Amino acid sequence: MKILFANRLFADGFTASSTTADGLGGIEIATQHIAKELVQLGHEVTVSVNIPKLLVEDEVTWSPVKNLQQILQAEHGFDAIISSNDSLPFVWASKGAQTNLLWQHNPMPLIKAWRKKQLLPILKTCPHLVCVGSYLKDSFSPLYPFSSRAVIGLAVSELFKKDPEGDIPRRAIWLSQSQRGLKETLTLWMEKIAPQVPGAEMLVFSCQHREQEYEAENLKKAGVRFMPRISQQELAAYLNHSRIMIYPGAKDETFCLAAAEALCSGVPVVTRGIGSLSERITHSVDGLIIKSPEETAAASVKILTNDAYWQNLRKGALASRETLSWRKVAENWVAYIQALSKQN
Repeated sequence: MKILFANRLFADGFTASSTTADGLGGIEIATQHIAKELVQLGHEVTVSVNIPKLLVEDEVTWSPVKNLQQILQAEHGFDAIISSNDSLPFVWASKGAQTNLLWQHNPMPLIKAWRKKQLLPILKTCPHLVCVGSYLKDSFSPLYPFSSRAVIGLAVSELFKKDPEGDIPRRAIWLSQSQRGLKETLTLWMEKIAPQVPGAEMLVFSCQHREQEYEAENLKKAGVRFMPRISQQELAAYLNHSRIMIYPGAKDETFCLAAAEALCSGVPVVTRGIGSLSERITHSVDGLIIKSPEETAAASVKILTNDAYWQNLRKGALASRETLSWRKVAENWVAYIQALSKQN
C-alpha cells in the first residue's frame, strides 16, 4: 500500500533522525516509529513535514508540507491518508478513492472542532476516526458523522524493555506534569508512605521548577529528589531500577505513555484510574486502581516492602512488552486499513 501521513502541524525540521532533544512531542515520535515499521512490512510511506526539500531516510519519504495540497490533488494518489488531529487534508484529497483516517490524540468536543475549523471538513469528508484509546474514543459526540470509529493504541521504545542489572531499590517514580496530582502524591508520600519504608526514595521528573515549593529538609527526610531533564535512555535506566509508579491520572490523559513505559520496565503502577489510566492498568495484574488516598498509601507500602507481592505485579507489568510494540501497532494499522478497503 501507499500510505501518506498528511500532517501540517509537526515541529520544524522533524524527520526520521530527529529526537526528543529536538523538541519532538508524542505524535511525532509515534509517526517516526509507525512509518519505519510500515516500510519494513513492505509498504510505501510518505510523511508530510516542515522541511525545505524532499529527502529519504530509513526508506521513508519526507515531503515538504508546502507541497501537501499538490500531492493530495495528484491524479495517482495514496491508498490511505492518515492525518493527526487535522481533517483539512481530506478536503484537498476529496476526489480520490483513498481511505481517509483521522488519527486523534486529543479530545475534540463539537465546539472545539468548530473553533479550530475542523468541523466542516469532517462533515464534508466523513473520515474514519482512529483514537489512541477507548477513553478518548468514547469522548467523541455521536453527532460526528465519522464513517467508522476505532482504537489503535501507541507503543513504547525498546529502550524501556531492557532487564535491569543488579538489585532494584525501594524507589518510587513520578513522570507526569505537576498539575496532574504531584502535590497530593508528594504529601501522601512524605506523610503516609516514606515513614513506613526506611530508605525508600521518590524521584520526580518533569517538575524541577516546583522543588522550591517544598522545604528542603522535608524532601531529604522523605527521600524525595527532583530530577533534571534527561535523555530517554537515562530515563529508561532509572525506570528499570524503580519498584513503583504512583500516579492518580488526569482527565486530559488520553493514552499515558509514561505509564506504558513504566509497565514495560517492570514497574507496577498505583493509580486512581483517572482518564486513560483506567484502561492502561489492569487491577491486580500489572498495578492497582485505587479510589482513596489511604488505600493508595497502604498499597504503595505493600509493594515497596513485600517482595513476593511486588514480583507478582512486576511479572504482569513485563507482559505488556509484547502488546506495546511499534511493530504490533503498525500491523494493527495495516489490518484496519485493509478491512476498510474491502468494505468499499
